Order: sequence, then structure tokens, then C-alpha cells
Amino acid sequence: MRARFAVLSLVVAGLVLSAGCATRVSGAPLAGVLATSTTSTPPEPAADVVTWANNFCAVANYLTSAGSLTVPAPTATDPAGMRLEMSANLGRVVGVLDVALHDLSTLVPGPVDGTDVVVRVVSEPLDEARSAFASAKSTIDAANPLTTEAIESAVGDQTRAVTAMQEGVSAYGTLTMPEEVRAAVPSAPNCNTTTPPSTTR
Repeated sequence: MRARFAVLSLVVAGLVLSAGCATRVSGAPLAGVLATSTTSTPPEPAADVVTWANNFCAVANYLTSAGSLTVPAPTATDPAGMRLEMSANLGRVVGVLDVALHDLSTLVPGPVDGTDVVVRVVSEPLDEARSAFASAKSTIDAANPLTTEAIESAVGDQTRAVTAMQEGVSAYGTLTMPEEVRAAVPSAPNCNTTTPPSTTR
């Protein structure tokens, strides 16, 4: 029995490490692209563009807030307790992504050309990651008692989630945020704060 717990703990450690990568790749490039300065002096930004930028930054802030996409190691030492904790932690991550995807969906259609493409490029990998995390949770929930096979399957799903977000960051890096949105950034509170984000509907 002790050997079985040791194997479970080792696989859980891999699960946590793979999920932890999600925090580092989830949203930092979003703010970076938004904050890119321009060499020209743009006109005063329209109110609807400021609102769009503010809400977009709110999503970026939400995803990059401390621990939003981490799956901490369970503190329980028995399979039943580990199963409950893992399910709860995975469920929380799914919930975070559900909120982010919902808020991104409200940004379409955007106020200027190019914003819908940005939302699509950001949303697609997050949606794929959400599906993978949800699959991991379903696998853990169905494993009663918890088995190494179930945890290994969940590890695979979380690796897929992290890969999706890494690919999304790479794709996002090839985009150029519309000039009107970049000009609106100084007027958008969520793009210029470290406090918890809020949306302006």
C-alpha cells in the first residue's frame, strides 16, 4: 500500500508541474501588446474603444492574477482525499477559464477592425485548455478509488492544456493590436493598474 501511495504522489507531482506552466504562459503577452506605444499622435480615443480595451485588459489581469491557473498539490495522503482535492482544484481552474471565455465572448463584435481577430486568437487556445482541464477533472471524478492510471490520464490532459496555451501565446505574438485600441490604453483603468480588474459594460 505504501508503494502505491508513493507512485500516486509522484504522478501527482508531475500533474502539478505541468499545470503550473499554465500560469506562466496564460496572459502576460496580452498586456505587452496592448502597451506597445506608437510613434504617431493618435486622435482622442472613442468611448467604445476605451471600454473594449478596459474589458480586454480585465480578462488579461484576471488570467495573470496570482495562482489563477495553478493546480496545487493535494495535501491529503490517502487516495480518497487526494481525489477530492484534485477534483476541486481542477474544477476551480475550469471555472476561471469559463469566466475568461465568457468575458472574451462579450467583446465580439468589437468597435474597430481587427479586434475580433484578437479575441478569436486568444479564445481558441483558452477554450481548448478549458476542455482539457475539464477532461482531467472528469477522469479523476470517475476514478473511485483513485488509480495511477487515472492520474496519468489527467496529466496527459493537463499537458495538452498547457501546450494549447503556449501555442496561443505564440500565435498572439504575431498579431498587431489595432492602432485605435493602443491609443485607448492610457484611458482604460484596467490596462494601467495592479488592482483586481473590473469590467465596464
